[in-house]
Formats: sequence, C-alpha cells, structure tokens
Amino acid sequence: MAKLEQNSSDAGQPPGMLQKMDKTQKQDISLTFIQYDKEDITIKNEVDFESFNQFDLQDKINWLHINTTYDEEILTKIGDYFDLHDLLLEDIQTDYQRPKIEEFENVFFIVINIFENVEEKEDINTDQLNIVFTDDCLITFQNSDIDFYSPLLARLKNKKSNIRQQAREYLLYALKDFIVDRYFVVLEKINQKLENIERDIIEDPDSQEMQEIYDLKKNLIAFRKSAWPLREIVNKILRDDFEKIDYQKIELYYHDLYDHIIQVMDIIESLRDVLSGLLDLYMSSVSNKMNKVMQFLTIIGTIFIPLTFIAGIYGMNFKYMPELNWEFGYPLIWLIMLIITGIMLMVFKKKDWL
Repeated sequence: MAKLEQNSSDAGQPPGMLQKMDKTQKQDISLTFIQYDKEDITIKNEVDFESFNQFDLQDKINWLHINTTYDEEILTKIGDYFDLHDLLLEDIQTDYQRPKIEEFENVFFIVINIFENVEEKEDINTDQLNIVFTDDCLITFQNSDIDFYSPLLARLKNKKSNIRQQAREYLLYALKDFIVDRYFVVLEKINQKLENIERDIIEDPDSQEMQEIYDLKKNLIAFRKSAWPLREIVNKILRDDFEKIDYQKIELYYHDLYDHIIQVMDIIESLRDVLSGLLDLYMSSVSNKMNKVMQFLTIIGTIFIPLTFIAGIYGMNFKYMPELNWEFGYPLIWLIMLIITGIMLMVFKKKDWL
C-alpha cells in the first residue's frame, strides 16, 4: 500500500492545500457506486468519475466508495462535484488522524479507524475510513486494501434486510456498527494471543514473548486512541447535534452502538491489565529461571569445595607425605571423594534443592 509521505517542504503551506503525488506514488483509483431502495439495488464496480456524473442521485439511497484516495486530481473533482470544503479534502488525504466528526455548511464528515487481523502474519492492519454525508450521497474514502464493506454489500443484496428497509441514516449507522463489530473480532484474537503468550512464559520464557507483549501493547494503545473518540462521535449524534441526520429514525440503534463501544473500551482496559500482569509474570519467570541456574551452579560449587580441598592437599609438592608412597592411597582418595559427593547429594535431595 502506498503511503503519502509528509516532508519538510509541506510545512507552511496554506490550510486545505492538497499534496501532489509523484508518479511513483500514483495508483489506480477504484470507485464503487451502490444505489438502492426497498425494491431495487444497483452495484457498479470500477466506475470512473465521469460516468458517475451521469447517475441520477434523486429518490434513492446512494453510496459511493472510493479506494486509494491520495490522488489530488480525483479528490479535487469530487470536491468540486459535491462542493466539499478544502479542509475536508485535506483531512481525507492525510493518514493517521484522530477519529472525529465535523459539520460543514453542506455536509458533515466522520473519521473512523478500521482494524483487521492478519492471520498469516499474526499482525494487525489499520486503516482510516473517511465518511462524507451529503444530502444526496454517502461517500466513503479508504486508503488501503482492507475489505471492510463486502459483508455490508451482502446485506444490501438481501431485499428483506434492515439496511434495505430503513432510511439513509441507517446506512451511516451500519457502517459504524460493522467497524465496531470488527473491533470485537480483533480484540478476541489479541486475547487468544495473550493466552498463548502466558502459556509460553510459564513453560519456558524467552525474549520473543517480551517482544510480542510490547507489540500487543502498541496495538491496544492504538485501539484505545480509536475507541475513546468514537464514543464522542456517537455521543454527539445521540445529542441530535446535526441537522442533516434524522436522529429519531435510528435512535435505538445508536444507543446499542454506544453500548458496544463501551464494551470495547472495557475489553481494552481488561486486556491492558492482562498485559501488565504478563509483564510481571515474565519478569518473575525469568527471575525464577535464573534462580534455578544459580541454585544448580551453587550445588556444583558446593560439591567441589571439599573435593578441591582434598585435591589441593595432595597436590602439594612436599617430599615427606606418608600417603604418597602408599600402594592404596590413590583409590582411597577417590573413594573418600565419592563418599563425600554422595553424602552431599543426599543432603541436597532431602532439603529438596535438586
């Protein structure tokens, strides 16, 4: 996935000015247009902006999804067509923003973060979803290949689904609800990974577990930074602060969404506590492992102290040592050493040091 690089030359530019991409950064723009009502649905994939201008946006619910939105040319065209503010377009082009909701003169704008678990890499991908809600169309902007909306399309194709029977405000709710539901899936994966790490730490701790703990800690921090502002977004909608949203039609759904966000935040806090406990467990396990090594070395050293003492005595180069010329002196010294070793091992075993 291409990333729009911020550089020092952009500093000091007027607010709302889009950054220009060089040829190596440019990618094909993917537009998907969905238009539906209670009876019919039309899905157009890989449409270009010129053909989109020919669609009639009246009397039906319209959803335009745009992927890879760094290109300033297509953003400018969309901004001109829907009369979008320059600051709004700048936010769409810029990654790593805090989730937020803003109202402009003719539209309102929402930023939400998407999280997706990558099974083969046991990693988590993040993306920024920008939502523009106009009088005629709901527009979503995405800057990665994370497929978040296919399940929603499947629901839209079902004529009896709630999303087909409700007003356009329900589509806006359904987008946010689906993203929050994905939070639960990814958090469950994190919880499973924490359980595996705990088992590995108990069995045989090593530096890999510590690195995994710190990686998960960063993921949970990213989750927390996304969940808290999302609660503020839903709160503002619940307070009926926006004229363009007919809040009364979806009031109960947003209360349910708010409860889900609170649950996500509770899970995040619980997992953070588990992470702190795993760090303590790792340090304790490493300390216990080191203590066992030191205990083993201490036992070996203790056994060899008397043996070294005996060997030191009979290793002295004195001429008149009576045992030196004795026929059974050598085997007797070995016997004494073995007896001393056996007695010490029995004592250590009795004290449960072995």
